[in-house]
Amino acid sequence: MIYLGLVSPFKSNEVNKLELFNTFMLFIVVYHLMCCTAFVPDIETREQIGMSYIVVVFIICLVSFGSVLFKALQEKIEKCFWRYRKWMNMKEFVKLQKERMEELKLEH
Repeated sequence: MIYLGLVSPFKSNEVNKLELFNTFMLFIVVYHLMCCTAFVPDIETREQIGMSYIVVVFIICLVSFGSVLFKALQEKIEKCFWRYRKWMNMKEFVKLQKERMEELKLEH
């Protein structure tokens, strides 16, 4: 985990943060699994730890899928934005062409 924090092996800062988060959560998951053994003798405590384990795994899935979904939506939004800009530029270009044609007609 220290290696991931110091070296940042991936090009994207977002991917480095996600990897650091996943590694940290993996430590928490392993700790939960260790507490579900004979190390914790009380059955009710193990049951609570199991519920906590489920919540931790759910959070990991939520963050991982959320980041993938966010990235995909971000790319789609950017693509739509650039299409809109291109369409607006084309509209402006056509308008300028019409004005030039009218000016040429008035000159002759």
